[in-house]
Amino acid sequence: MAEDNCDNNNDTDIMRIKSLYSNRLGDNGKNKTKVYCTRCPSLMLTPGNGNYVRQKFLLPLEKGSKEEKDGNGSSNVTEVYDEEDKLIDCWRIDNMYNFENIGFSNTVGTVKYLICADCESGPVGWHDLSKGQACYLSWDHIRHSKPDD
Repeated sequence: MAEDNCDNNNDTDIMRIKSLYSNRLGDNGKNKTKVYCTRCPSLMLTPGNGNYVRQKFLLPLEKGSKEEKDGNGSSNVTEVYDEEDKLIDCWRIDNMYNFENIGFSNTVGTVKYLICADCESGPVGWHDLSKGQACYLSWDHIRHSKPDD
């Protein structure tokens, strides 16, 4: 489940992140590029609508498939889920209406997972209903445009 922001979400840490990711993070701490799905060209978020935060959360990775061969040479394809991923760098979106194109999963506990509304790829982030209206997009699960796009 979601936890409070990391203790290391201080000015020094944010300055380091700004210098490392100056192409995606504006001086105001907001995203300065468009955010897209990693699988399709769907635009999820426009510049200036996400605030950078470091957040702890266990987000399930996207499911995949695995082909296994048995002793007779026959193959079986089974669906597998990767282990959970600990998120650090996120965009916090304070109002779900600031998204351009996002889907929400069914509620699991108090969490709705965010997915691409076009291709249903994800989860790309989460919304914890018990913690207010903020939604979070994981930098590891989305694609940022180039600053001049």
